[in-house]
Amino acid sequence: MRLSLQVRLVLGSLVVLTITGLLSGIWLEGRLRHTMQAQHEQELNRLNDVVVQYLVAAGGLEAGMEVDALVDAVGDSIQRRVTVIDSTGTVVGDSALDGERLQRMDNHANRPEIRAARLRPGDRGISRRYSGTIRVQMLYVAQTATDDPSAPVVRVSMPLETIEDAVAGLRAAVIMAGLLAAGLCILLTLVAARVYGSRLDRIAARMRANLSSRYPEPKGGIDGLVQSMDRIGQDIESLVDTLIQERDRFLAVLETMDAAVIALDRSRTITVVNSAARVLLDLGEDPTGKPLEEVIRVPDIVELTRSDLPQTVTQVEVNLSNAGGSRIVLLRAVQQRMSGGVVMVLHDITEIKHLEAIRRDFVANVSHELRTPVSVIRANAETLLDGALDDQAAARSFTTAIHRNSERLTMLLSDLLDLARMEAGETPLNPTTVMLHHSVERAFDMLGLAAEQRGVTLHNEIPSGLQVHTDPDTFDQVLLNLIGNGIKYGQSSGGRVWVRGFGESECIRIEIIDDGPGIEQRHRDRVFERFYRVDPGRSRDMGGTGLGLAIVKHLVDLMGGTVGIEPRDGGGTIFWLTLPAG
Repeated sequence: MRLSLQVRLVLGSLVVLTITGLLSGIWLEGRLRHTMQAQHEQELNRLNDVVVQYLVAAGGLEAGMEVDALVDAVGDSIQRRVTVIDSTGTVVGDSALDGERLQRMDNHANRPEIRAARLRPGDRGISRRYSGTIRVQMLYVAQTATDDPSAPVVRVSMPLETIEDAVAGLRAAVIMAGLLAAGLCILLTLVAARVYGSRLDRIAARMRANLSSRYPEPKGGIDGLVQSMDRIGQDIESLVDTLIQERDRFLAVLETMDAAVIALDRSRTITVVNSAARVLLDLGEDPTGKPLEEVIRVPDIVELTRSDLPQTVTQVEVNLSNAGGSRIVLLRAVQQRMSGGVVMVLHDITEIKHLEAIRRDFVANVSHELRTPVSVIRANAETLLDGALDDQAAARSFTTAIHRNSERLTMLLSDLLDLARMEAGETPLNPTTVMLHHSVERAFDMLGLAAEQRGVTLHNEIPSGLQVHTDPDTFDQVLLNLIGNGIKYGQSSGGRVWVRGFGESECIRIEIIDDGPGIEQRHRDRVFERFYRVDPGRSRDMGGTGLGLAIVKHLVDLMGGTVGIEPRDGGGTIFWLTLPAG
C-alpha cells in the first residue's frame, strides 16, 4: 500500500529533522566536553602551582613533617583532592583519605601523571582515568615540588562528574528542542501538504486533460502528477522529433527551390535565406543574423521591407545589377501577422521578359511578313475579278504575281512549321559518319542553277578525308541554307563562295565564305534571330523569309555544335559552325 502525499512529507521531514538533530547533538556534545575539559585543566594547573608553593613555603614537604594534615587543610580550602607522593611512589598525604585508609593506598609510582611529572621535572603530567580509590572518573594534574626528579610529587585532581552533568543537560535540551521542532515540522508539513497538494491536484488534472488518448487515465495525487509529467514529456519528445523532421523537410524543399526566399524578423534581420537567394543576390558568406540593409544594397527592396506591408501579398518588379549582370526580379512579399516579420520570394524573370519581347516581335514580324504576300494576292485577285481576266496579257501578269506570292507564303509557312518542330524537339536525328566533301558537292549540285543565275562560282575546299558524326539530312539542310545565303547576298556576276573545313581536336570547323558587302558589327549578334534582316528590302527581293539563319541556329544546336559569324578580310562574311568529329 502506497502512503499518501501528506504522510510521506511528514515522514520525510521527521527523518531529516532526526538526522539533523543527532548530528547537531553529537557535535555540540563533543564541543562541550572539549571546552569543559580545557577549563578544568587550566583550573587544576593553576591550583597545582598554588598548592606546591604553599606546601614548600609551609615546609610540609620536608622529611619528618606531618604532610597529611597540611594536605587535608589545603584540599578543604580549594575544594579539590590533593595528594603528595614521595620518591618511592608511596602516598604520604591525601586530602580525601587519612589514617589506615591512607596507609593501604597502592603505590603510585606507575600512575601516568606521576611518571610524566618525574620524566619532566618542573613540568606537569596530566591524566584522565577512573579512580579505584574513590570510584569516579577523575582528571589528574601532577608536578614535582622542585626540579629534582626524586622530589615529592604534588597532585591535584577533580572528578569529571560536572562534565557528564553538563552533557546530560545538553542532551535533555537537544531532545526537548527536537521534540518541539518535530511538532512544528509536522504541523507546517501538514499545512503545506494540504495547500500545495490541492494545487498539484489541479495541475495534474490539467495535464491529464492535455494527454493524448493513447495513454490510460493516470492516478490521482502526486503519483498521477508524476505519471502525467512523464507522459507529457514523451509527447513533447515525440513533438520535437516531428518538428525536427518537418524542419529538415522544409529546409530541403527550400534549398531545392528555384525561387529565392528570404525571411526577416520584426527588426528586419535575416533569419532564413536559401541557396537560390545567395546566387541571385550574389551573397558571399551566410548572411543569417545580419540586418537586411547591410547585406542587400537594393533601395527598392530595403524601402519595401521598412514599411508596414498589407496582409495580402505585395508584388513589385525590381532591377538588380551585380557581377552576373542586370536582372529583372519579380518580388513577392508578405508580412507575418504574429511575429511582424516579412517573407520575400524573388523570381528571376529576366528570361521570361526576354521571351515575351521575342514573342511580341515574332507576332509582329509574322503579321508583317504574311500581310505583304496576302495583300498582293488579294489585290491581284480583285483586279482579275474586276475584268482583267479578259485582257490575256494583264491576266497573265496578275496570275504570275499571285503564284509568286503564294510560293513565298508556302516557303514562309514551311519555315515556320520547321522552326516550331525544332523548338518542340520533334526533329529526329540519326547520327552517322558524314563525309564533308561529298555533302558539300551535293549541296553545290542542288544550288548550281541559282549560282549560275547570279554569276557566282562555288569552291569546295573541304579535304576529301574530313568527316563528322551527325545526321546527314540535317547537315545537308544547314549547308543548303548557308551556301544559298552566300549565293543570294554575296557579290553577283563574278562573285565566289568558298566552303572550307578544318580539324580542331575533337571537333570539325566548317566555314562558308562569300565576297559580298559583309555584315556590320551591330547586326552580327542578331542575324540568327527570327525575321531579323540586315537589309529588309533586299532580303525580300531575293525571296528570303527571314527564318533561314534562325533554322540553321536551331539545327546546329540539335546536332550538338555551335554556329557563328565573322567578317572576312577584304570584304565579305564568314559563317562558321563546329560539329563533333566523325
